[in-house]
Amino acid sequence: MLSRAHCYYWKILTLISCFALPSLYASTESLFQEGNQSAAQGRYLEAQAFYQEALQAEAAEGLYGNLGHAYAHTGKIGPASVAYERALLLNPNNTSIREKLHSLRQDAALKAPELALWGALLSPNAWTYGASFSFWLLLLLALAPKRPSTGLLRIGSALGFCVALTGLLAYQPLLHEAIVQTPDTPLRVSPAPNAQAHSTLPEGSCVFIKKTHNSAVFVQTLQGQQGWVEVNAITRIIGEV
Repeated sequence: MLSRAHCYYWKILTLISCFALPSLYASTESLFQEGNQSAAQGRYLEAQAFYQEALQAEAAEGLYGNLGHAYAHTGKIGPASVAYERALLLNPNNTSIREKLHSLRQDAALKAPELALWGALLSPNAWTYGASFSFWLLLLLALAPKRPSTGLLRIGSALGFCVALTGLLAYQPLLHEAIVQTPDTPLRVSPAPNAQAHSTLPEGSCVFIKKTHNSAVFVQTLQGQQGWVEVNAITRIIGEV
């Protein structure tokens, strides 16, 4: 049984939460609007700072999309591509952002990987929720008494789980995908900083991470080239290098 002191502390924490959450939302919304205003006035570097600060509190599709626009207007193809890709992770059906990313890459003559059809239908979060719901429903039905009416539910939940898992697996390559952030990034023959470069990678190009060694990353391009790049020359679409 909680003491009076513990009850008092819980009430204080609850009260703080009630005020903190709306305040956090208001702060994020304020930064979003300030970023939009700066972008509308052509102050794209300032807009980038506002969007980045807002993203520290909330990962939102609109924030990533507008951050991508701001980067694109300042010629930062790499950061713009990452922002657009992250926006599409939250909403794969955002045709406006998808078209902007396609146009950005087309103008820079960059190739892009194709996402499987199942993955393009819903976001990773949506597929995860679907798979979890189907799994637990299937488990509950398996423990329930066998009746003719539950047979179809078992089949439906099993199919739903398989479909959701297939959609989720479509995003698996993105776990290893990264975007080059610097122009003419050297693709070296070894992880040594002074190693010879056998080619260069344009900013905004997609690579797949194979392994890391200290401050270097071994990558493969969409064209099949392999080599080592500096870790700070690329940014993962999901997570950090």
